[in-house]
Order: sequence, then C-alpha cells, then structure tokens
Amino acid sequence: MIDSRNVIFILGSCMVMVLFSVSCGGIGWSSSSLEGVEASIGLWKYCASFEITICKDIPAVPLNWKIIRAFIILAVVSSFVATLTSCLALINSRSFKYAGVWMLLAVCFGLFAVVTFTIDFENEKRSTPANVGSTRYDWAYGLCWAAVGLGILVTAFAVRVGYQEKYAGPPGAQRFGVTIQLK
Repeated sequence: MIDSRNVIFILGSCMVMVLFSVSCGGIGWSSSSLEGVEASIGLWKYCASFEITICKDIPAVPLNWKIIRAFIILAVVSSFVATLTSCLALINSRSFKYAGVWMLLAVCFGLFAVVTFTIDFENEKRSTPANVGSTRYDWAYGLCWAAVGLGILVTAFAVRVGYQEKYAGPPGAQRFGVTIQLK
C-alpha cells in the first residue's frame, strides 16, 4: 500500500532536484547594471543586454567558481539519486532512510555552493568602487537558496518518518519514551 508520507517525500525531492537543476543552468546568479547596460552572470555563461542580448561562455574560470560549479553539480546528482532512491523505496516498500541520506548530501553540497558564491560575491562587491554601478544577487541564486531550504524540510520530514517507522506500535503505546509491547 502506498503511504501518503512517502508520496510527499518523493514530490519534495523532485522539487528540490528541479530547483537545483534550474539554478545550476540559470544565467542569473548575479546581475549588474552600468549606464543602461544590464549584465547577468551565471555559473557557465554571462549575458549583456545593450539593444540586443548577447550571451557568451565565461572565458577564464577562477578556482572558486570551479568549486561552486562542482558543488552545485554534486547537489543536482545527489538530489537525483535521492529522488530515484525514494521511488525505488516506494515500489519495494522499504525505508526511506537512504533517500533521506542522499537528500542530506544534496542539501550540504547546495549549501556549500551557495555559501561559497556568497562569500566570493561579497568580497568582489567590496573591492569594486561604489560609483561603478549596482551589483545584486539574481534569480538563480535565489532558487539555489530555495532548494537548500526545501531540502532541509524534506530531510527533516524523512527523519521524522524514519523515526515513526522505527518506533511504530499500537496507538498510545509510547509514553515517556518507553515503548510498551503488547503480547
């Protein structure tokens, strides 16, 4: 029998996977404007809008951007494995413990990526003169934070479901941390 808690976990892990994937490929981790020219920078490309929008690959990638790329790719892969593991657990009527572990890994990798980007972005913002233009975070950066937040909720949900599965008993059997077994 399919339990609604398991379906909720699968839907949540799918949403986390989609958010991480869109954030990874999105051209919009940061944006800046200078004298009517808008520029958006993603992890793989940057776009500048004059009268038309021109997008190009980032030519020289610094080491910290390679680290951010690696962590966000690991977050996407881990969330995919969490989704796949949860689907297999639903089919085989097994515990969602391993899917929760994979989701926790995805959250950690996504958190490492977004924190590394934040530190790098703030350091670069401080080193840029104030009269150069405005620089701000953009939508893909926000999606990565949303994926991390939702991933934390999904992981907490998996831990709670796993705890309930482990200590399941007759209704009212758990009192003050003691499990009463009826024969």
